[in-house]
Amino acid sequence: AEGLERALEGCVYSVGATARVDGFRGPALPVRECAARLLEEARRHRHISSPDHSRPAVAAVFGAERGGLHEEELALCDAAMSIPADPTFASLNLAMAVQIFTYEWRMAALEHK
Repeated sequence: AEGLERALEGCVYSVGATARVDGFRGPALPVRECAARLLEEARRHRHISSPDHSRPAVAAVFGAERGGLHEEELALCDAAMSIPADPTFASLNLAMAVQIFTYEWRMAALEHK
């Protein structure tokens, strides 16, 4: 969690991808809403991102392939991002989760041009 804490320094809004939203202290939002909210926050706080984008104003956080985000890591995020899936197979692999998120981010960007 220490590395993630350092990585999130300066971020004004972050979401953590998880299939386990129960017990999360903040809002648990569907991926489409998270992507739109992150885009909105990125545009509103564009001035605080570093020129090379090494310190962006917002972050989407994904965990390791095997176990996802740990509770301590998810607790560092402002919201939990869930991707609706069949409850029998609620946990997606990392590539699938990132692909779905980036698709929703792109759709939000096109909608709010």
